[in-house]
Amino acid sequence: MERHLVPLRNQQREQSPSPANQMQRQVQRGHSPRTVDRVDQAYPTRGDPQDHIHFKDGRHVLNQDGTWKHDGRSLSREEKKWITENNWTLPKQDEKKK
Repeated sequence: MERHLVPLRNQQREQSPSPANQMQRQVQRGHSPRTVDRVDQAYPTRGDPQDHIHFKDGRHVLNQDGTWKHDGRSLSREEKKWITENNWTLPKQDEKKK
């Protein structure tokens, strides 16, 4: 089954990051890379100051600003494309490899 990424539809979204709930809907509908488990909203009182992406390996979490919550890893082309299409920041090592 081929998965399709959802294109952004207006210029305003290109300037601000997509909210976590919108990205989570993409995950639920199969419009995200298969390696993405879920996208959570920030919850500062629990120590989650930023929206973030959980990957299915269970070990890696990427914050909206491109920092890794725990250990980092290389992102696939499909992951990079989806993250940048949603106007989130890529981790430093992956910015060079776009």
